Order: sequence, then structure tokens, then C-alpha cells
Amino acid sequence: MLWVKEDLKKKNKVLVHYPELNPNKLVFPEEVTLENIHQKLGRKYKSAINGLQPLLHFIKKNENNGIVSISQTAKPLVDAYKGQPNVKRAIDKLVDLGILRKTSNQFKNFNYGLIYTVNINTLNLIYNKSSYNISYSISYSEPEEYVDTNAHFGKIRKKDNMRDYSDTWVLRKMDEVYPQIKDYQYKVEKLNSHEEDDFYVIRFNPKVTRDKNGHVKNVSIRATSDFCSVKSREKHPEFPWYIKCREDYLDEDLGIGWEEYDVKGSVPRIAHFLHTGEWLDENVDPYKEIFESHFFDWDKDTRDICKDWFMRIYFGGTIKEIVRNAINCKDYPNLTSNKKEQLTKDITELKEAIDNYCGVADGNSIFLHESCIYIDVREELAKRKIDVKQVYDGFYFKHGEVPKDMGAIIKQCAISYLSTYSNYI
Repeated sequence: MLWVKEDLKKKNKVLVHYPELNPNKLVFPEEVTLENIHQKLGRKYKSAINGLQPLLHFIKKNENNGIVSISQTAKPLVDAYKGQPNVKRAIDKLVDLGILRKTSNQFKNFNYGLIYTVNINTLNLIYNKSSYNISYSISYSEPEEYVDTNAHFGKIRKKDNMRDYSDTWVLRKMDEVYPQIKDYQYKVEKLNSHEEDDFYVIRFNPKVTRDKNGHVKNVSIRATSDFCSVKSREKHPEFPWYIKCREDYLDEDLGIGWEEYDVKGSVPRIAHFLHTGEWLDENVDPYKEIFESHFFDWDKDTRDICKDWFMRIYFGGTIKEIVRNAINCKDYPNLTSNKKEQLTKDITELKEAIDNYCGVADGNSIFLHESCIYIDVREELAKRKIDVKQVYDGFYFKHGEVPKDMGAIIKQCAISYLSTYSNYI
């Protein structure tokens, strides 16, 4: 199969021109006293203040020079307030109290919410970090009557009639199929007990996804945190300065000059290990191993294309489903042809190469195994009292504190995990 380099170029991004805000010229809301707030909230002052804590916490973490971008669809806020309408009410309440003020440059196409100026002094008067404490551990109610259905991380066929079973039943069944979930939830609780900032608290709970008819589409789990959802400015240089990016948080919490250790090709690397028992050297690039023979040359742009295609094919289901999505989705990287017959041939060849290298994917269960291995890595780093921040397969350290044996740590954790849970993979 021949690939044409010119056909693989990514489309140019359309940059959005954001309003320029000069922090030295911003007009902040007038000072608001506690008496004013008491007066506006009335008798339910305490409960109202407690109800605002998740939003206040979000603002404290994300404001930059007295400016904050708030989206009503931000997952931490939607989860805390049980829905987007309640997020809007909380935002409106802070505006009414004079703690937030909309800037004069609001616009509709801003993907990260509206821009507000913040009255920091007043916010600090009513912000109580200790009162904002979310429990991330999962608890199950008593299961319903069991039916002999094999729940797994792959897509569950509609004929299984899983619509009749509650999420609680499905998740309880998952604990039987994958007992490591409970074991690693316990490890996560121990790690979180030493984390002072909720922003970096690890969440590790399975999630049931259903289609519009109520049938279970899949069950997924991946260790994540609020920090994982923050974009990198290196990858998004078009971001305006008042959007706090990953690098801004790392500068604040790890200091200037922090260092990154990135696991090269984490998903295919771990999939290959679970499939063959071979742990690749940290300098080996799994994407290059799989795809290099299909290209005239190999460089960073080519690798990005390969990573994109790997994810789409590995998790894409059948050849027929992958081809259909490739034809219908405009953002798919191009192969030599967009004709169905040639595309089917190309994707079949690539899928065979991926399956030989990584094994056939069981839905998205690879994210369970990846998460468990990296939780063990975090546990080892905690024993060494090394401060680390994590975004999936990226580990961030203070300058000069990256362990020299970081690659060996990850390898040992992977071997230990496979040895312990080989019957549940």
C-alpha cells in the first residue's frame, strides 16, 4: 500500500481572534462586603454560600490576573451542580452578588465559556476550601436479580437486552469480570488522601454509556482528574493569554523549568505487552514499528497521522464500521484514495498490522490496564516522596527530579500487574 505524503497534511486550523484584555486596564467590580452579601442572600445565607463553593473553587483554580473563563458545560461544574441549568444559576448568583462581572467583550463562538472579571478580595471572604469536598469513591446498592450476561468493556449487543438492567447491576457485574477495579480504587483513595489540591485528585470509576434507546453501548474506565482536561498551550498556541493552560498550572505548582516524562506510544506499547509479554525499550516508538513500512519517509507529522489512524482503527470496530466513518467524517486523515474499494483494502491492511502487534482490542479495556499500571507508578513515586503531576501517560516533575530509572519503574509496574491479574485481562 502506498501512502502519498502530500495527501496526509493536516488541514490548517482556523484561528479565532479573541478580544485583547489588558489586565492593567480592567475595571473590576466594586468592593462588596459580607454585609451586602448577607443582605442579598437573606435567611438562607449559609446554605447559599455552601452551594456556591464548587463554582468558587473552580474560579480560584482557573482565574488568571483577575480574569476567568467559565463554561456552563465544564464537566467539574456540571457534575457538582447536577446539570447545566444549575451551573448557570450559580454563575448568575455570583454576578448578582458582585463577585463576577461580565467583560464588555463577550462573544458566542468562544469554546471555553464567557470571560468574567473577578472580585478576588470578596471571593476570598466567602470561599471555604474545606467545605468543598467531593467523594470520588464508588458505592453500589444491592444488585438486582442476576442474569447470566457477560458484561465487558467491548460493545454489548442489543440482543443482550441490557436495557432492562440498571447501571448498578452492570457495574457490579464489571467488578466480577475485573476484580482489579476495586483493588485500584483503594490505591487511588490512598494516593488522594495525600493530595492537598482537589484539582489533581484522581477519579477512577467505571462509567456506563447507553444509546438513545437505553441499550448499553459500552462500559469504560480511565484514571483521570480535572487537570487532565486542561489543554496544552504548546499544542494550542492560538489560545489567548487569559486562558490558563497546562503549562500555567505546572509553572505555579512545580516551578519554572519543570520537566516532562512521556511514555512513548502508551496505548500500543501496553497493548503489545499484554498481547506478547514483551515490554518495549523506552526509546522504541510503537507507532513507528507498526506504520513505518507504509510510508515513503518518517517524521513527526507522519507520526501524528499514524497515531490518529491507530486510535480510529484499534477502537473503531469492524472494517465496515471503520471505512464508513472514514468516508463520512471530514476530519479523517486522507489515504491515497477516498474510494470505498481502495479504502477498504488500505484499512484492512492496517488493521491486520495493528492486530498482529497489539492483539484485537476488547472495547476500550486497554484504558483500565493502562490506568492500573500508572497508578502503581504513582504509588512508587509517592513512596520515594517525589512530587509529580500526571496527564494520562505524561508525568511532570520539578526541575531535576525526574527519576533516572523512570523507565525501569514503569516496566516493573507493568510486569507486576500482568503477573497479578493475568486471568482478568
